[in-house]
Amino acid sequence: MSKERKIIFEKHPVTSERKAELREQGYTIIDAVYAPQDYIHPDAVVAKKAPSQAKPKAEPKAEAVTEPKPEGEAGA
Repeated sequence: MSKERKIIFEKHPVTSERKAELREQGYTIIDAVYAPQDYIHPDAVVAKKAPSQAKPKAEPKAEAVTEPKPEGEAGA
């Protein structure tokens, strides 16, 4: 009986940690240059389904608050 393995096309070189992770999930790893044109990477599908947890690119700047000078004082 042969055990059917899933195939994943991953950009090479693949780190040993990533390779171990993919093999643990049951994948056979093939260089991404051999991927069919209509191939969708499983991580891309998961990323699209998951809500974005990224921080906003820039936080809004707080407006400077200046206190009015009393009428009798001159400016510096």
